[in-house]
Amino acid sequence: MKALNQVFFLCLICVFLVSCEETKIPAKVLKVSDGDTLRVSLCEKIVRGKCVPYSHDSQMEALMRLGFQPNIKYKNGDYGKSPHIIKLRMLGMDAPETQQQDWGKKATEFLKQELSNDKYIFIETDIEPRDRYGRLLAYVYDSKGISINEKMLRQGYAELLILGANNKYATSFKAAEAYAKQHELNIWSKDDGLEMSPYKYRKKNNGKV
Repeated sequence: MKALNQVFFLCLICVFLVSCEETKIPAKVLKVSDGDTLRVSLCEKIVRGKCVPYSHDSQMEALMRLGFQPNIKYKNGDYGKSPHIIKLRMLGMDAPETQQQDWGKKATEFLKQELSNDKYIFIETDIEPRDRYGRLLAYVYDSKGISINEKMLRQGYAELLILGANNKYATSFKAAEAYAKQHELNIWSKDDGLEMSPYKYRKKNNGKV
């Protein structure tokens, strides 16, 4: 009986791990727009370390499951017409804008470097899968499963920003930001750190939140 209980317990663990893994979807990075925004396309599967793209109809179905609605006009006037190019806003973090001192460019370069060696990444959505601008809201992982969002915070290239109800990793992200602040890394440097938060900068310049 004890052996059966152990087997049952191991099966439950396996089911849990598989279900967790299914929440992460493989994708290919097409472009790093800035320190928290990407252009990606979804992968139907990974074969020999390479992304196998969806067919047109299959990807449309996958996008609908993620909350991406084609032919819907969003606040910035864009339509979700392209089923292959997705605007992705990284969750839980807020990188400096391109015009903010040198930190916008530095954050973008750091993100590019982190993703440069990966032929594919994984993305994971939360409670609210898209924002009012039509962007897909997601957590990004490299091909080894390491959270890029958390790494950006821990290395001091972004501030914590919880968008809506998307707070799945709020605790670990807060800890990552606290580490960067404590060690005065990059934007938290007392000498030449960021003078204004990205959120306040956008608000001042009537940009996106």
